[in-house]
Amino acid sequence: MTPLDPVRANPRITPATTATSCLITRRASLAVACLAFGCARAAPVDQAAEANRIRALDSAWLSAARDRRFDDMMAVYAKGAQELLPGAPPIRGRDSIAAFFRTLADRLPRFVHTFEPLSIRVAESGDLAVVTGTFRFLPDSLDPTVDDVGKFVGVWTREAGTWRLLLDIANSDRPPR
Repeated sequence: MTPLDPVRANPRITPATTATSCLITRRASLAVACLAFGCARAAPVDQAAEANRIRALDSAWLSAARDRRFDDMMAVYAKGAQELLPGAPPIRGRDSIAAFFRTLADRLPRFVHTFEPLSIRVAESGDLAVVTGTFRFLPDSLDPTVDDVGKFVGVWTREAGTWRLLLDIANSDRPPR
């Protein structure tokens, strides 16, 4: 028994009509799948508005750090956040990051940490952003001659629809001691 050849079985079916029929069927299947599974394009992300949201979160973090409101500082961090600071091992997780800043405030009660985001780039997908900028760390606000300056990279992600800082990397501009 030979397989059924549609062209030989029906003289009105030509290779051209078979190809066209298959193409139409594939497109129809794709359209049905897109409707069923949401393949439609998402609305474009307003990257400038998202960058402003991140800028506001950075500003809130600085305000909380200045006032030593550690819980408010931790509110910007993602669940698996990491701080990679100059001359220190990685600090992983919100609890460890909070403990680090509490210890820092105990050891250096007059420390001042400032930073300036210079660039905030939000992915077209709206689920990832990278912030770059500069920082200044003053261990004692009464002695501004001793400080550290450098640059940083912050990687932000979305958690439950809200921007959260996932990774913060800082590098000192000072030569190693």
